[in-house]
Amino acid sequence: MDTKLKMSKYNFFTSDKEGNLIIYNFLSGITSLTKVLKSDVEKFKQLFLANNEIEDESCVEHTEAVNYLIKSGILIASDINENVLYDSVQYNQVYDSKLVLTILPTGKCNFRCPYCFETPQSFCRDEMTIDSQNALLKYLQKAIPNHRALHISWFGGEPLLSPDVIKRLSDKFIRICSVRHLPYSADIITNGYLLDADMFDMLYKLNV
Repeated sequence: MDTKLKMSKYNFFTSDKEGNLIIYNFLSGITSLTKVLKSDVEKFKQLFLANNEIEDESCVEHTEAVNYLIKSGILIASDINENVLYDSVQYNQVYDSKLVLTILPTGKCNFRCPYCFETPQSFCRDEMTIDSQNALLKYLQKAIPNHRALHISWFGGEPLLSPDVIKRLSDKFIRICSVRHLPYSADIITNGYLLDADMFDMLYKLNV
């Protein structure tokens, strides 16, 4: 390690019930999620949190850990301007060549989780209408020439309560991309309760 390092200002620290230190970097995202065991927390603080800059010689015995923290974005070179780095990340997300759409086929849900922010009072529980589906397809036909790929994320409510909407729109999306020879991909956020063999087979065939 030849460069002086510092902790990213986008790090978030918290502790779990066992006293382990949990670190998350908002710039790197979920891949940065790191746990420092309770037995190593004090050592970690001495090495990485005690000073604004981290010297090479202080970490020579912990090269593997340092490399992991650098890869996770938790440690960065001390001369990096993170404001510029943040602007660069945001620019790439806004002007990404891939068109990413999050679609709610329904706001209904078969669970009633106490922590959910989607209450019946604050969130539409209806299924996506044919008019809304057609409006979405019209928008996609207009927008897709400006992009090099399409990715759909199915969300809800519980999206698997409306498999017909997912199938109809997915067939259209795949057709639109196929005609233009564009890559198509999709994912789904689901509680999995309705994910039986038939549902799995349908999603698989639709590239979800």
